[in-house]
Amino acid sequence: MLWNIGVFLLLCITLWLGTGLIVSSVDRFARSLKLSPFSLSFFILGFLTSIPEIAVGVNALSRGTPEVFVGNLLGGIPVIFLLVIPFLAIFGNGVKVNHQLNPTNIVLTFAVIAAPALFVLDRKVTNLEGLILVFLYIALFILLEENKGGILRLSHPPGGFVVVKILLGGFLVFGSGHFLLEQTLYVAKLLGILPFYISLIALSLGTNIPELSLAVRSVIRKKKDIALGDYMGSAAANTVIF
Repeated sequence: MLWNIGVFLLLCITLWLGTGLIVSSVDRFARSLKLSPFSLSFFILGFLTSIPEIAVGVNALSRGTPEVFVGNLLGGIPVIFLLVIPFLAIFGNGVKVNHQLNPTNIVLTFAVIAAPALFVLDRKVTNLEGLILVFLYIALFILLEENKGGILRLSHPPGGFVVVKILLGGFLVFGSGHFLLEQTLYVAKLLGILPFYISLIALSLGTNIPELSLAVRSVIRKKKDIALGDYMGSAAANTVIF
């Protein structure tokens, strides 16, 4: 058990380093793409910090346990909104919502986030419903960028070093997040918890450690809009992953 705790702490440190690389690069990358830092964190960073969920989904489907995949995605949403965002607000002395998230856009964002839970009420998801979820996410991207004054425009190519830092950060988040989930499952198995409840509670906490790590990094660097954008984007990315 002591070995597992040591590995767990090492993986958390790796997550910290990975998210640090990503946060330090996001502003420069946003300027190159003429995206606001909020938009870049919402869509790009939201996907990068959702890589652990993708890893869980691939493993769960390959093992014939889709309930673990579903439980993890559904459990991640309350973790983000009831734990991670309050953590950011408390230790960051409040969070100001970006102007791109006006009341209408907030409602639409929450509709996209809630869509998977509605589609799974009949305990199955069809190909058509999957396409609808993808379409909703794309429509949300277009809407948010139009409110900024236009769709994505490239002013000048981002520096190669910036791209390398973001990719390296994503790799560290993916690798450490994947093995962190393995440790979480192992400990939960010792406690005799059912797989669905593991994924709904413990596993969703594990896969959102990148978001929690990003909150700490963003508070230190005073870039809370990046963190908030990531959390909203990560929750919305669960719709596409689903």
